[in-house]
Amino acid sequence: LKPLLDVPVTAPGCLELVVSSPLRRTVQTSLGAVRLWIESEAGRRLLLNADLQETGEVACDSGSPLEELKEYFKDDASLIDFDELWPDWHLKQGDFVDMGPALRNRLQRFTAWLLARPERSILVVAHHNLLVILLGVTFKNCEVRQFALQQDGTYEASVPQVSESDSELSEADLKHLK
Repeated sequence: LKPLLDVPVTAPGCLELVVSSPLRRTVQTSLGAVRLWIESEAGRRLLLNADLQETGEVACDSGSPLEELKEYFKDDASLIDFDELWPDWHLKQGDFVDMGPALRNRLQRFTAWLLARPERSILVVAHHNLLVILLGVTFKNCEVRQFALQQDGTYEASVPQVSESDSELSEADLKHLK
């Protein structure tokens, strides 16, 4: 089985943590991308974080109740860390209402959570609209970009060839938005 990403499993500066939205499609993408990395060392798991769920209230942008999610991924349960979730994590209420201050609070909380983590090399698997709001940049489906999280909570593109804004993308790159 060839992984979606070629992630070295033991190199210095290697990936230390993978955190994903708990929506099924991102969990599937995450496992497809880094299953071999997770399985290569005891204790590695895909960590699910509710703050990464997609914006919007339509069914495809909403998660599943925790027990349903665990049942769906029962064959991969040893690879997934559900500890950051709670039974009603998927309900779009409180900080999970997808507008204005609530959405900003959720993204600020996620950024603070990342800053507090001991790991320095973290892969985040999330959704287009959420990443647009968090980073101010459009992503194509399954696109990988590298950012450095600064101590002040700002994100900076850390690989020179990574575009920092949509204005740097070609018409062909932007075609997916139409």
